[in-house]
Amino acid sequence: MPWPCDSSAADEQPTLSRVTKVSLQDCERVVSLGSTREELIMYMHEHAFSIIDSMKVVRYIYGISLAEAKRMVTSHPVWADTVRTTAPLHDAIEKVMLVPEDDKDRGGEGETINGTPRQ
Repeated sequence: MPWPCDSSAADEQPTLSRVTKVSLQDCERVVSLGSTREELIMYMHEHAFSIIDSMKVVRYIYGISLAEAKRMVTSHPVWADTVRTTAPLHDAIEKVMLVPEDDKDRGGEGETINGTPRQ
């Protein structure tokens, strides 16, 4: 059963979907036996961890930022198909969320979301 925690702190156990505490302990054991970060990512993929859960575990075990954990996991070859498949959605979300550069230069508020100016 997942456990609650503040996922913003890398030193606290992450909240994982469909991954038990035993699975996290298995990942810690794999690392303690000398596996590399790449081998840990492969291990998690082989044991049906989601890409998001893999990022959370990498962040927790290595005490790194979420951005670095995301880069490590998404750049690993075992996740290449998933990253390639979800790239258009990721790009579309990013496009909607970003304020256009020309609006930033003019000091404008950028696009609106449901009629509310973004700041």
